[in-house]
Amino acid sequence: MNGFKKIVVFLMAFVLCCTAVACNKEEKTPDSSSGYGYIDQIQIEETDAELIAGGRSDYSVVIPENASVEIQFAASELVSAYDTSTGVKLSTITDSMASYSPENKYISIGNTSLFEEAGLTLRSDLGRSGVQMFTVGNILFLNGGSDSGALFAVYELLERTMGFMIYADDEIAVDHKSTVYFPSASGYAIPAVDAPIGSYYSNWNMSRYTRRMRMYSSEDWYIYKGGHNGFGIMPPDTYRSAHPDWYSPSGSQLCYSNYEMADQMIENIKVLIDADTEHNVMMIGIEDNRDWCTCDACLASKQKYGVDSAVHVKFMNYVVRHLNQWLEEERDGRKIEFVFFAYLSTLAPPVKMENGKYVPFDDSVVLEDNICPQYAPLDASFDRTFDHVDNKAVAETLNGWKAVSKKMYIWSYACNFNHYMVNFNNFNTMQANYKYLIERGVSYYMDQASYNTPTPCFEALRIFLMSRLMWDVDRDFNQLLDDFFTNYYKDAAPYMREYFDGIRNWYAYLETSKGLRTGSIYADIETTEFWPKAVLDMQLSTIDKAYEAIEYYKTVDPAMYEKLYSRINLESLSPRYLLCVLYENSYTPSGIKALRSAFKEDAIAHNLIRTREKESEFSQLYASWGV
Repeated sequence: MNGFKKIVVFLMAFVLCCTAVACNKEEKTPDSSSGYGYIDQIQIEETDAELIAGGRSDYSVVIPENASVEIQFAASELVSAYDTSTGVKLSTITDSMASYSPENKYISIGNTSLFEEAGLTLRSDLGRSGVQMFTVGNILFLNGGSDSGALFAVYELLERTMGFMIYADDEIAVDHKSTVYFPSASGYAIPAVDAPIGSYYSNWNMSRYTRRMRMYSSEDWYIYKGGHNGFGIMPPDTYRSAHPDWYSPSGSQLCYSNYEMADQMIENIKVLIDADTEHNVMMIGIEDNRDWCTCDACLASKQKYGVDSAVHVKFMNYVVRHLNQWLEEERDGRKIEFVFFAYLSTLAPPVKMENGKYVPFDDSVVLEDNICPQYAPLDASFDRTFDHVDNKAVAETLNGWKAVSKKMYIWSYACNFNHYMVNFNNFNTMQANYKYLIERGVSYYMDQASYNTPTPCFEALRIFLMSRLMWDVDRDFNQLLDDFFTNYYKDAAPYMREYFDGIRNWYAYLETSKGLRTGSIYADIETTEFWPKAVLDMQLSTIDKAYEAIEYYKTVDPAMYEKLYSRINLESLSPRYLLCVLYENSYTPSGIKALRSAFKEDAIAHNLIRTREKESEFSQLYASWGV
């Protein structure tokens, strides 16, 4: 056994060196002419004027009279950061209490009356998340492409001037200062991805955390709702009895060759659009199954084009052209983006190959400019980059859809849905795959993860990395890791980083030396072949060192001890779970019961609900264990 451990340690150390070199990419200077990615044109200079000094401030934060939740939150985040840094709490007032003059001392957030009176306008290319800053006299204006963009402008200001950084909802750093000088700021920044959406349990179920990480939920983005909503727009209970041909013969999908149904859908969507003046994206999504309509028209389309998606693309063009005309003529030219799934039956695009390049099968399947396919790479190997030969189908699908559309949405994946308790093997590829997709015009990126339960799989780190890379995909990945571990785990950081790198390197060893594949979202990775007991014991030994590193906090700072202990303890549950389910025969009956009872106690403390996406409650597992 000791010899096996030495081999594992050697392999881990070797692969770590390779991994560190591979991930340490040179920083790129953002350039608005690059055509993709992060654009940074913000300039901030510290003036001689004092924003906060001597325990007081003459400045007030100004928000609109009927400020949205996002703007109110932006103001509270700004005030809280300055308060934490200096002990001075700026007052917040509405613009009805503020009079415009360049001599007045204000920080204005969002579309206040001061912004209008100053004659300022926003760029048209900010999207929803882009930020813009202006300084007029003593007034600093923070704004963005939306109220969310204005919030992100607050974060950009604080990050650049106050050392402010959000690592998790309960871990925020800011410099401590006695004097803060007024920052003269100008310019704009546009993130690499306008709509990053991470469906991890903690931020999926906590809107504050989502906002703090500069992310959105799908509900934040869509009119009505995103996802598989075709039956929501055209309810079978309402229409099917009178119009059975509007649905597939099996009743599991709409019939997208039926234009009588399309006309009714157009009217239904008009109602949904009028009911929601806040959002400007409308999903028309197929149902979440592999069935497709088999009527004569749908079959004829597939025979002609070779794929089921052609009939759906033509349907989308028909619906959206009618809606575009209505929006232009009757709704003051309101701009709406329409989205549909490239998924399951509609995965393959309606294209053909000419001279080594994908082109539209014919002009009828070229999408209107404001229609975006949302590609879900369900069968991707996420332990490989998307330009790897093993992901050739992903690259070809993307290239095919790019031949018929101007923009792409992505519904990607960041966990193994059959094995929530095991770390998903995408840490070494996530940055490269983000960049690959961003370079191909992706503006909306959703990573579907363990949305319905907390997991011991570095969830906070995953959210942090996604947040930082969706903003600027060229950031130094290793520097981000160092920054997170140092601030999130503090004294335990070296050991938690060792545990984390050990997982990455073990996966690399399994792939390169044994040919085991680990990156599928349904891979069977909960086996003794993947996780020898010696490896799990080594992981827990490293975690024990992390516990030892924070022991002194018990007496000097009990609250800090409890926070760090909880963070370490959560990650320990992954190898402990694998020992419980894979190695029952390696323990005495009393030993395995004690191991499982301790696991249960800690899992309940962390609110772990499921071991997989569907039909696998922990309560059932505990019952089978007899604990």
